[in-house]
Amino acid sequence: MVKTSSNESHQEFLFAPKETAKLRDIVELYGAVKATVLFGEEISPGNVTLPQILKELRDAFDHFMRVVAAKTNISGESSEEYIEKNLDKVFDHVFRCAYDVLDWVSIILRSRIQNELNKHSASAIAASLPTYYTTIRPRLENIIPQEIARIRGMKDIGAPEQRSILEYTNYVAEIRQYWETIAGVKPSLNDYSRKEKGEKTRERIIYALISAAITGVLGIGLIIFF
Repeated sequence: MVKTSSNESHQEFLFAPKETAKLRDIVELYGAVKATVLFGEEISPGNVTLPQILKELRDAFDHFMRVVAAKTNISGESSEEYIEKNLDKVFDHVFRCAYDVLDWVSIILRSRIQNELNKHSASAIAASLPTYYTTIRPRLENIIPQEIARIRGMKDIGAPEQRSILEYTNYVAEIRQYWETIAGVKPSLNDYSRKEKGEKTRERIIYALISAAITGVLGIGLIIFF
């Protein structure tokens, strides 16, 4: 029950059972979207949200205000059909926002994973993260992208299903888990890479010394010979 006031008079309004069910779906979906947006802002370059995401949330809010206006008799239109239509619009915008947010976060996470691993050799990665080439990489580069493409291909704004959002959310959560795992072994990756670099430097020095020694011996031999 919600109380509103207008011109010092108070009136109460209730949502019908069908409206309440729709509101529950909206609130649950919005909660998941908000959490993902906040996470995306933390890992995105510049800590900013995509304009498209903000637009969908703004449009959802606009339709919800139409519902409130109808319920409080601020709007001239207050029929059940009008309220139901706008609640559906609210859900549709939050639904679209959910897809946009998940697309955005999945791209950022995969990019960050790739950028980090590109700094290290295959041997460093295998030593620090033994399951990368057998499990993580196949899922990141093949299985998960294919599943995400399948889910996005099934997206139907005209008949939105929360099941598809939940499935997409689970795949993004898996990518996030891989990213956190790789971040956790970053010190090991850096140590291994430093050792590799040191070994290569020593090899170059030894090669240079051997080359110089050979050149010196040949030079002395030529002087003696002539």
